[in-house]
Amino acid sequence: MFDSVAFWIVTITVAGVAIYAAVRIVRYGGNAAWPTVVGRIESYGKIRHLDDHGTSSLSFMDVSYSYSVDGEYYSGQWLTATLPNDSALMEFLAKVAPLGQALTISYDPKHPERSLPTDPPQPERADTPIQLGL
Repeated sequence: MFDSVAFWIVTITVAGVAIYAAVRIVRYGGNAAWPTVVGRIESYGKIRHLDDHGTSSLSFMDVSYSYSVDGEYYSGQWLTATLPNDSALMEFLAKVAPLGQALTISYDPKHPERSLPTDPPQPERADTPIQLGL
């Protein structure tokens, strides 16, 4: 019986991941050809952690931005890179992505509410912890 339950759990999980990936590809596929506008960094979200139970806790957060297309206001978010702790994250944001800073945004011309920062700020290699997806 356990083999049957495990099989269905794995099958449903794989199907869910495949559906999610397909939706992302349909929504954001071809974004290299999308037009761009200048937007602004509006706000930071709540600091989140990858591991609240261990001794090290990598920190990251959502960064919200806004932009206009044909006089209409839109907004979006992206996740920062993970940094070793909260203070490193806040120092990084203050240095390279302060509130109000201009940001180039790519948007889907058919659905302008769909957008991505073209080159979101990233920390220097030495500041980014090595992450292994095991």
